[in-house]
Amino acid sequence: MLFISTRGGRPVNSLDALVRGLSDTGGIYVPECPPHPIAFSQLRCLPAEMVMAVFFNRFIPDFSVDEWRVMTRDALSSLAEGGEPFKIPFSTVNDYLPGHYVLAGDTLPTGTLNDFCAAVMRQAIPRAVKKRGRDLRPFVIALGSDDFTIAALRSFRGSAVVPALALISAKSERCGEASALKPEGWTLCSYDAREEEMFSELARIASDSAFDKALSAAGYEPVFLADAHPLRALAAGALAAASLVELDRAAGGIGQEGVDFVVARNDLVFLTGLVYASSVSLPVACVYIGEGESHALSSLLSQGELTLPGERKGRDHGREPRLPVNFEVLLFEIMGRNHQRLSEKIAGLERNRSLCLSPEETDLLRQSLIVSGCDFKRCQHVILSIYDQWDYLVDRGTAEAVACWASHRSECAKRMTCFIAERSPLLDYYICARSVFGHKEGNNPRKDAVQKLSDEAAVAMWTSLCRSFDRPADPIAPLTVPVRDMALNLLR
Repeated sequence: MLFISTRGGRPVNSLDALVRGLSDTGGIYVPECPPHPIAFSQLRCLPAEMVMAVFFNRFIPDFSVDEWRVMTRDALSSLAEGGEPFKIPFSTVNDYLPGHYVLAGDTLPTGTLNDFCAAVMRQAIPRAVKKRGRDLRPFVIALGSDDFTIAALRSFRGSAVVPALALISAKSERCGEASALKPEGWTLCSYDAREEEMFSELARIASDSAFDKALSAAGYEPVFLADAHPLRALAAGALAAASLVELDRAAGGIGQEGVDFVVARNDLVFLTGLVYASSVSLPVACVYIGEGESHALSSLLSQGELTLPGERKGRDHGREPRLPVNFEVLLFEIMGRNHQRLSEKIAGLERNRSLCLSPEETDLLRQSLIVSGCDFKRCQHVILSIYDQWDYLVDRGTAEAVACWASHRSECAKRMTCFIAERSPLLDYYICARSVFGHKEGNNPRKDAVQKLSDEAAVAMWTSLCRSFDRPADPIAPLTVPVRDMALNLLR
């Protein structure tokens, strides 16, 4: 299996894509061609670790199914806490809603499904480095969403000490967790720029041959742990595959119509994973994406163009209008894998904060997604409605996705549905507290609001969250130089 970059360049083998994470042209690695289909009937009797091993092997066959089974088993074991064996967090929504299921991240060690993605990376990347047999040591640069960064910090604790630079937004309310979870040998810095600007900087570093040469001269090669790392989307696809098997068992079979998935927009990693699952003939039907007030994807689907406004202020400062990182993969596909056209569009988006697609590209995009926006006030109503009707508290992104699904579900009311609740509602305590307890509760101190939500909705508080409340966090040094210079300084 070869991987190609969304921004051109030579194909690389799957181990090289797995280790590096971002291509040397700054693009995202995607499989050069679809792998062989998986017969779903052959998965029905397999345990979750084997289902995922078969899925991973289809895309990264340099590891055998048995090797992937060991890595998946070890990844799942690393997520178990308190001596209990780990189980895929998949269940029915409740006894009154047949055909409705949920895959939730709120019971995982840092409260999101990123924990599984990071745990798989922790198992696979060192093995890939060893299998390639090169003399260069890995130098890790971890830059992604705050949730992913937290999960990566936790997963790589206790691993072999390697130099690494991890970055987290200075605006993040999870900085205390990040500080407490930092692995030995890692340097943690905070940044003030937009997340999209930081990813653009990371893409420039990945495409900088002088940076690669400087690392090589010091005996290192870069490992970019980013939202766009190919193993993130593949891990999401593997979770989807395991969920489909669990759903098939719970429902006594999946019909020919397949299963609808309802996912938060976030960085579109789960959408990309579902695309990969569909590419190997797993029974994925429609995918519903909810987004907030930016309507970035909605505008593209309806008009074929969008203009991104400036950053939001106040409580919504972390949800500034932007296109998700992994949207580049979808653009690459609908543009006929024309990396030159994609590069031109990305440059225009970064320069003018605007993007325009052709009518043909817009039509292709509409065939891939069902998207609708959801403003803050409506989202509060949806969170409360779900809590009242389902006895289940969800985060803001999941509520936005459910709102999209509810607007279109008459078209497919008889299909079984799997809701992907990627993150704990405690991470969206402000809007969840306002929804459940009233608008005044959202203004309570974070610790009090989170504790009250946890008690009311029986949502577990994970260890690093509790410790961040109980112990003063070590300060995180601000990033004062470009990421490239900071990385090279660490090796001097």
